[in-house]
Amino acid sequence: MSSLEVRIFLGYLLQGEIAVHLSQRSQALKQRWQLETPLTQAYWQEREYIGLFIVEASSYEQLKQTEEAIKSQLQVYCPKLNLDKHTIYLFPQVFLS
Repeated sequence: MSSLEVRIFLGYLLQGEIAVHLSQRSQALKQRWQLETPLTQAYWQEREYIGLFIVEASSYEQLKQTEEAIKSQLQVYCPKLNLDKHTIYLFPQVFLS
């Protein structure tokens, strides 16, 4: 019997300026970043996002802290990226296992 799991994702749409900055990194830096960062990619409504899955119910303050953590991780590898002008998205993901 399969089980249903609902997880919440918080992240940025991976297109435009964000995608350009990430694609300009060297292959070695991309590999190091993938090993070091907890950020992951998710798909929702046929679009790709980069961010984090939220493990447990969070307060507004916890969500803001998670948003800042995502920004910090992206800024480490893309220091010229201005995330303040980008919208952060919060959406559910449903998994069957």
